[in-house]
Amino acid sequence: MLNNLRNFIEENKNDILTFTGNSRRPMHLDYGNDIFEKLLRYLVAGFPICHCVSHQSTHAEFDKMHYEIAVAVIELFWCGCISQMNENRHKYHSGTTDMFRQILVDSFDIGRGYTPVEEVDSQK
Repeated sequence: MLNNLRNFIEENKNDILTFTGNSRRPMHLDYGNDIFEKLLRYLVAGFPICHCVSHQSTHAEFDKMHYEIAVAVIELFWCGCISQMNENRHKYHSGTTDMFRQILVDSFDIGRGYTPVEEVDSQK
């Protein structure tokens, strides 16, 4: 069923990168006291990024990467939990959750492998 997903991602990696890079979702740290804001603050503190001309090791800025990782963590947690519950209840075939996990790992690896191509393209 999803055997060709890897090919789909490979064939559309530039569009996927552009779509995410150009997304204009509101990105800020004032979502209230919900789990998304807590996770964002945790990621900013644990993964400090400084875009200063002169890098400052004590300076941590909120970055699009923090936002996208937070989205991914919450969505992946949900996908893992719900797919396993459905598999346990026999709503999904045995092995479905492992297949979903592999899709996510493969997607990450394809994106990582696309880096050299994108770096050359972005320097033009």
